[in-house]
Amino acid sequence: MLQENAKCHKSTMLGDFMLMIGLLIIILFARVIYNFVLTLPHHEIFVALIFAVVVVLLLLVYKKRIVSYRYTLFSDLIEKEEEKVTFVDDDGNELDMFGDPIEKNEEDEFDAYGDPIKKNNGVASGTLVFERMVGDKSKIGEVVEPQNILAIFNPDEEIPEELHPSRSISMTTLSRKTAHKVVYASKKGRDCIYFHASDEFVSMLRKTLNK
Repeated sequence: MLQENAKCHKSTMLGDFMLMIGLLIIILFARVIYNFVLTLPHHEIFVALIFAVVVVLLLLVYKKRIVSYRYTLFSDLIEKEEEKVTFVDDDGNELDMFGDPIEKNEEDEFDAYGDPIKKNNGVASGTLVFERMVGDKSKIGEVVEPQNILAIFNPDEEIPEELHPSRSISMTTLSRKTAHKVVYASKKGRDCIYFHASDEFVSMLRKTLNK
């Protein structure tokens, strides 16, 4: 199993300072700006525009600074780790790789030392799991099984017309232009996930799938 967090924008002291100043200005002068706008003709339009701008700014801060992504690759080429991979929901309940609650069996099997016997979770080698992270909370976004993966493309490679997806999904906070792409068969046809993984991660993915 190989797991890593997506690359994100590097925050700088100046950038964080300017962001904080901008938010403070909006908060402190919101009332003044609102009263001024009310004196303008057709002020309803300006109020709506200001509200839209504030919402967009807050969404950008949320998506670029708070949300991140994590990628997990199950591969037989990687040495098995002692601890199994687990996913949890916001309430701390353990989930399987499809996001369904795991039913715990009270009659667990134990070894000679009294420790629970770890059973094979049956995940196929080459399975990709994409998680959306908010702080230390994670939610499974997509699970791509190896038999459905059609092709993997580097950032500088274009997806050919015969593999053109019907749906695109961003599992990254960075630009799609610099992202790797995996095209796979889904219930809706063909989907494409954009993600920023390390060269080591993508290389291991290709080796596992022989692509």
